[in-house]
Amino acid sequence: MILPPPPHRERNLWMIGGTVVVSLAVAMAATLFVLTEIRDTRNANGADLAETGCHDFDLASYERLFGQGPDDGGPGSGGDLACDWSHDDEDGGGLVIDAWTSTEAAQTYWDDEHAWWAANADDGATEVPGLGDAAFLFAQGPAGEPQKRQLMVLDGNRTIATFCWIDPAAHSTADADAYLEDLAAQAIQLTG
Repeated sequence: MILPPPPHRERNLWMIGGTVVVSLAVAMAATLFVLTEIRDTRNANGADLAETGCHDFDLASYERLFGQGPDDGGPGSGGDLACDWSHDDEDGGGLVIDAWTSTEAAQTYWDDEHAWWAANADDGATEVPGLGDAAFLFAQGPAGEPQKRQLMVLDGNRTIATFCWIDPAAHSTADADAYLEDLAAQAIQLTG
């Protein structure tokens, strides 16, 4: 004859299950709190980045670089504001803006990015004066071959990344860098 388990055993299983559920809830709440502390969609002046859209950017420098304006533009991925523009089914360029809850958090992120790209980009990282608090440019892909060029800017509690894909045989790297700087300057003005 099989006897049922003693009543205290069922109670112990309920207590263990309840403890696991409560522990998971506390861990999830702590994770959300940490993420909220790290990133915030408001800049230092309290403006909401959601008020700025991809359509607010003047893309004349895009047209100078590629010889035509983008076919379309719209939300990209990542960040608090992300935009991608393309033409003729080709990647063109875009930007990603992250607003951090403090200038220290933004500085830490920017420092990490700068150190990594300085060590790992094909030609290292080149400092770009006159944009935000600090800025650097790097390329992914060797000189003379198709590449992604990117500019990283630190501006208060925001980090701004502008980027484009070019073939140096068909597009001027100087025009590409001018496009990146123009887009970053607009991002600073629009979200500042």
